[in-house]
Formats: sequence, structure tokens, C-alpha cells
Amino acid sequence: MKKCITILKTPLTWIVYGTVIIIGLFLFIILQFTRSSDSPAWFDGQGKNDAYDFPVYEKTEPLEYVEILNFLQVPESVLKTMSTEGLIETCINYPRFGDMMLYDSFQQGFDKVRNNFNGLNELYIRDDAPAKLINVIKSIDLNKLQDAQSSAILYRCICYMVAQDEIINSINNSDAKELLKTLKSHENLIKKRFSDFYGLNNTLFVEFRIYKKLYPEFKSLYDSHIGLQTFVNEGIWININQVEYENMMMKINDIVAK
Repeated sequence: MKKCITILKTPLTWIVYGTVIIIGLFLFIILQFTRSSDSPAWFDGQGKNDAYDFPVYEKTEPLEYVEILNFLQVPESVLKTMSTEGLIETCINYPRFGDMMLYDSFQQGFDKVRNNFNGLNELYIRDDAPAKLINVIKSIDLNKLQDAQSSAILYRCICYMVAQDEIINSINNSDAKELLKTLKSHENLIKKRFSDFYGLNNTLFVEFRIYKKLYPEFKSLYDSHIGLQTFVNEGIWININQVEYENMMMKINDIVAK
């Protein structure tokens, strides 16, 4: 992660990075339609609840983008009676979730996907959504997730689902600290075994949003640091160089260690 702040300044790397994202997005969309229900579960309850089975488009005529979005909406009669556990899995399985990577930032992309999909809109008005989402991310087994199709993208989607203000602002400090323990365990495992596979930005995105809620000193650092503001708000690192990044992380570690 430290390397990407400096390396991503070169145009060639951005081209390669963009190409990899587009290929990964294409595979994600294809695999979402072909995912086997017998694949090993990588979070508790996966495949064992009332999640919606998205239909497969079988006509020969191609659909326009708006038609695709309409085709993938969950019927209202199903949406309103679905359990929150099923709704969360439905959102994770949404075939167009990978579209969030097509925008200037992942948060902007998430907002677009959320606006386009009634499942996500329903999720964030459920009173039990925060507790259920936290249960999902706490039960994720990164070892199993690594073997899942498009798992790095799936993990990003779940992190962004949890990181939204409706979730972070509604949980108490005790639950927020418990969530941080889970995220730290993910972070440590990623550093040790999966750094090239997952990267740390998705985990840090959720952690930093919780820090902003829990630690006044972090909030003060956030208010004075444009690079940190951009990451916490958008999920991308800009306006910060390698030295600034390392100094900032040292300050953050000191704050949360108190």
C-alpha cells in the first residue's frame, strides 16, 4: 500500500491499473451470473437464507444499460418480505456491484450503484442493518474468500457497505471497537499473507471512518489534512506523498494506541 502512493503517479501505471480494474470488473459481472450455489461459504449464513436469485437474461437482443438496471431490480413484494440477512447477501450478489469501480472514486461509484439498485436502498432503511452487516464482516474468513470468484472485489463491496454513515453513526462505541478488532485482524492477515491479493485500502477505509467517530484527535488530524480527508470521504489517496503518508500513519497509530 505504501508503494502505491508513489508508484501510481506515473501515467503508464495508471493505464495498467485501469486495464486490470476493467478486466476484473468484466469477470466479476460474468461470474456473478454463473456463481455456483455449492461454492464454499466465506461468511456465516451465505447461501442458507432467503437471498434473491437474480434472473439471467436469455433473449438475443442486447439490453441498454437502463434496461439492465431495471431487469435486475428486486420485485417489491419480494424485497419487503426478505430477511435482512437475505437482503445483505442479495446486495453482495448484485451483478452490477462492480460498476462502483468505473467512477472517479470507489465511494462515488458506491453511491451510483446504491442509487441504481433498490436492494441497497432498502438495506439502509432497515433498523437491524448495522448489526447484521457487522455480523457478516466479523464472520468473513479471508482464507475461504481468497478461493471465491472475484473475491477481492467482493471484499471491497462488503467493506463499503459497512463503511457508510448510516451504519457507522448508528452503532455504539463498544460495537465500533469490536468491529475495529475484526478489521485489525483482517488487516494483519492481509499484511502477512494477502497483501498482493486484497490490498489494505478497503479495510483502512472502514477503520478510518470508525476512528473519525471514536477519536477526537483523529478528527482533528482529519480536519487539517487534505489527503486524509480525501481518503476518508472517497476511498482514494491523492494530495499526499510517501513521506507525508508515513508521518500521517505514525500519528494515527499513536492516536489509536492510547
